[in-house]
Amino acid sequence: MRNSFREIAAFMDPVDTARGLRKLLGMHLLEEGDGYREVWRRHNHPNVITERFFTFNTYLMDIPGAGRKPAVEYRDAEIGDFTEENFDICCLSEVWLREERKDLLDQWPDSVHVEHESGRASLINLTAMLGSSGLMTISRSHEIHHKNFYEYKNESGADKNAKKGCLLTVLMPIANESSRIPSSLNIYSTHMNASGDAKNKQLFELVKFVWETMDKVAGDTSRPGRPGLNNNILCGDFNLDRYQRGGLLITDEILEWSEVRDLPGHLQRAVNHQVLPDGTVTNIVIGAKSAFSLLRDLLSVLGFKDLWSTRNGTAGYTSNLPTSPIASNVPIRDSEFPFYCDDNVIPNTRTSDRPTAIDHMFVTGSTSSTAFTIDFTRPRRPFTIRPDDAIDLDEIRFMSDHLGISTTIMLTPKQ
Repeated sequence: MRNSFREIAAFMDPVDTARGLRKLLGMHLLEEGDGYREVWRRHNHPNVITERFFTFNTYLMDIPGAGRKPAVEYRDAEIGDFTEENFDICCLSEVWLREERKDLLDQWPDSVHVEHESGRASLINLTAMLGSSGLMTISRSHEIHHKNFYEYKNESGADKNAKKGCLLTVLMPIANESSRIPSSLNIYSTHMNASGDAKNKQLFELVKFVWETMDKVAGDTSRPGRPGLNNNILCGDFNLDRYQRGGLLITDEILEWSEVRDLPGHLQRAVNHQVLPDGTVTNIVIGAKSAFSLLRDLLSVLGFKDLWSTRNGTAGYTSNLPTSPIASNVPIRDSEFPFYCDDNVIPNTRTSDRPTAIDHMFVTGSTSSTAFTIDFTRPRRPFTIRPDDAIDLDEIRFMSDHLGISTTIMLTPKQ
């Protein structure tokens, strides 16, 4: 129970705790309610559900001659132990093979709920990787009622060997019989192409898949069009830099792509127009955008917010850890909250192998249509360093070449 303003504010963000009502309200994705009274109700509801959430690229691949990564045979169990100890819902990527899946999940209780778009073979070879997206969603407490996997049609380079796509898992943490509407928590986990034009086209495939499914419930085969029926989280390794370094894409040329023309008209218009943070598409024409800007704008129209920039806003990078030779590019612990990285450390951006921010989390807030509200604490990057006695520590110091993003989600019935 969090009975006071101070306790609520410290839970939502212990790093930059709200001292005023406006800031506290801004920490909650309020789409309805009575201001502070509604915030207090959420934090003190007898049936509130609090879940620790983590999205993480595991960097697990043990296939000789196909991009083999260091210490996979040890890191899989280390990642399993770390995630089981600290989180309730995990969206993992690059869990390519069944061996790594087993070692990782052996650290979790047998009762855990898992969806894994994995390969069919059991041997450690390239064939075992074929047919695998590497995407795995773990839910400690809540049954996964429905799953839907979309495989990207655009692929290039070595990523053609994997089934890159988006894994949707549907949770219903608030029981139907206690809800006025059978809304769900839809968790979308993706891993997009690492490079090339395919990656830019995949973002439009992703947006279309989300648009078609975000307002459906399990078993609902109707077309989309019921805004706000569910709460949604979209996360993963997008391979799109949050800080938009790199070349821009000409929007008029993009509008000619078949992947874009498959989108409904209001989303097509967002491609070459300015989009405000609230999702409003203005009449201002934008001739060029970065791939990340395009993704952010399209998701804004669908009601999603970039959780990092909305709630954290610092220059926290998430990937490219082991390749950087510059000490200033190595993440350091937050001295006050040592479980996490220091958010204020800005990496050196003048090197070709600089750290990047390519892991993202986009979320939708509650509306009058949902049966429960959802709130998110300040997103952080766990300091995922390997144990001091880990084998092959000289080859890889952290559990992955990514840090990942974590948050705590608070689910509250409206009744």
